[in-house]
Amino acid sequence: MKIMRNSLIVGAFQMVTLATLASSPANAQPTRIIAVWNDCPHPIEFIIHHADRPGYWHPHAWYRLNANQSLGRFSDNGVVLTQLVDHTLYIYAQSTDGSRIFWQGTGPRITYDNAYYSTVAAPTFVNRLGETIARLTCTSR
Repeated sequence: MKIMRNSLIVGAFQMVTLATLASSPANAQPTRIIAVWNDCPHPIEFIIHHADRPGYWHPHAWYRLNANQSLGRFSDNGVVLTQLVDHTLYIYAQSTDGSRIFWQGTGPRITYDNAYYSTVAAPTFVNRLGETIARLTCTSR
């Protein structure tokens, strides 16, 4: 009888292990936390259009940055925004001080609050912490 009990325990353990492996994201793609630098002497507001998992693109808005200010690890409803490593980050931004500077272009056209925005591929780099940094300058409109 001891052998049967051990066999049942081992069999049950194997079933739990297989169920755990089946529910884990084996093919999850890597993401990076998004941060934005306003490297411009004008305050801005912006929308980010990003993919945090395959096939799932969505915008988040409106974020505001003062002149020459950065915003790292920002969130929407407490969820830190991330971007798939091999995907382009898109942005629409505009100055808020009347200087009429825009960051818009030929990227995906998005809808936010019933308005359309033409995004531009954000100039990005990866910092030493592994975050995707979008750096906006006044010359990259």
